[in-house]
Amino acid sequence: MRLKLLTTIAAAAILQSAGATNYSNGVFIVNEDWFGHGNSTVNFFKNGEWSLRVIAEANGGIRRLGATACDGKIYGDNFYIISKQANDGGDSDKQGGRLVVVDASTMQLKSTLADIDPDGAKADGRSIVVVNEEKAYVSTSKGVYVYNPSTNTVSGLLDIVDASQTGSMLKACGKVFIVNQSKGLYMVNPDDDSLIRLFQGTDIIDKGTFGSLVRSKDGFVNASVVNSSGTSFNKILRINPATLDSYVIDLDSKGPNAAWGAWTPTTFFGSARSNTLYWTNGSSVGTSGYFVYRYDIDTNTATELINVQADGAKNYIYGAAIRMSPVDESFYICQTIGGPYTNKVSLYVYDKDGTNTGIYPLPDYYWFPGVPVFTDDAAPVINEMPKQFVAKNATTRIPLADIAADADNLTCEIEKSVTSVSNAAVVSSATIDYSEDLLGELVVTTTAAEGEAEVTIGINSNGKTASTVVKISTADTGIDDIESTDIDTPVEYFDLNGRRLTEKPAARGIYIIRHGSSSKKIVI
Repeated sequence: MRLKLLTTIAAAAILQSAGATNYSNGVFIVNEDWFGHGNSTVNFFKNGEWSLRVIAEANGGIRRLGATACDGKIYGDNFYIISKQANDGGDSDKQGGRLVVVDASTMQLKSTLADIDPDGAKADGRSIVVVNEEKAYVSTSKGVYVYNPSTNTVSGLLDIVDASQTGSMLKACGKVFIVNQSKGLYMVNPDDDSLIRLFQGTDIIDKGTFGSLVRSKDGFVNASVVNSSGTSFNKILRINPATLDSYVIDLDSKGPNAAWGAWTPTTFFGSARSNTLYWTNGSSVGTSGYFVYRYDIDTNTATELINVQADGAKNYIYGAAIRMSPVDESFYICQTIGGPYTNKVSLYVYDKDGTNTGIYPLPDYYWFPGVPVFTDDAAPVINEMPKQFVAKNATTRIPLADIAADADNLTCEIEKSVTSVSNAAVVSSATIDYSEDLLGELVVTTTAAEGEAEVTIGINSNGKTASTVVKISTADTGIDDIESTDIDTPVEYFDLNGRRLTEKPAARGIYIIRHGSSSKKIVI
């Protein structure tokens, strides 16, 4: 593999963030930073240039983060950053926190929590999953806490999860999946904080537990199977988050490890554009090794894609500092040069095939880069649905797979909700259901009345929202009703392209039925 070093002034220049007011179309690197010397920092990379310590620069030069930042998530207008401790002993200002929220565009400080536990008990931060604007879960060394982003308050522990070290979390199909080192993988209903199911690693392999979670393009939740110290068993548990059906992949390569000892996010991640998963051969404690593996879900094959020590290089992937762009599938990998813990760090960018396209050095410093976080720039785009003709006095399921798309988010992660129904005399109830379809279905129950109603669907793509209206009609939709009107006149069936069908349609879809001089559109 040939590495290309960019030596132009533009590529290697360091652009200080003073005066920057908007951060978009780039990637943040959340740094643990130099423990014992100051609180954590965040750098920003865009178009070959670095902006350094962007949160401090936007907030009077004060490092507002806590000590050893280990995770960052953007949701809507907010950038949430979780740290293990509130302040580093070597920080001169000591104005950090375990949970810090800044504006995702300007880096201006919004809120800080020094302690995640509301009573001040020690609970070191791990990760965060935002359910909505008023609810989030924060994992810690002592379990999971329920946090309200709108009030910046913690109500207490999520008591159904063991109060021990808890790490990776994600939401899917109206559920939140939570990995606990001791007990396994919890599935939680965030509406009422109730337990749906607990997967135990020992059900898969003796002394097994789970490491981290990744949502793949096909909508499945993928959990790495490891031992209690984080060493991979070379297995991945794949779960359908709609039905909770699952199966185990036995890898023919090194599997993704976890960092349960000195916790960090892992190097296990996926693509938003192809049905592929990625990880490295390291432990994620300090160095994450130097091989990058690609697993193709559709073909069930794992291959070594990148070797950062090719051609004799002494490079190491530090921590979890490797992720893939959701837009073009480029890899962004922070590598330490000459050893796993050096003060020489460069960002290496590769295309989706593993070819290096650029190297962007940082100033010499012990950054200890944590995890890349890509800006969320695109809003969800609505695809207008045709009028839905449904039967009277019936419950109908309407697929919503194509109702919305997002250029920098997984389609399966676009959430839907019913916000209003215009005519209860026709549609008595309407809900979104994920029990049979990963992408959700609109379930409408109609009355005996004939007429129309509008169901407004709210769309939420990682905190960016939109809405659309689905028109429901109960006017003359039944095949049996049409067939019973006149047995002497044949009934003809057509698809939407005008092709005549040889028999009554049975598969889901929209059809045209012609009976004499009358034509009807129906939905099955």
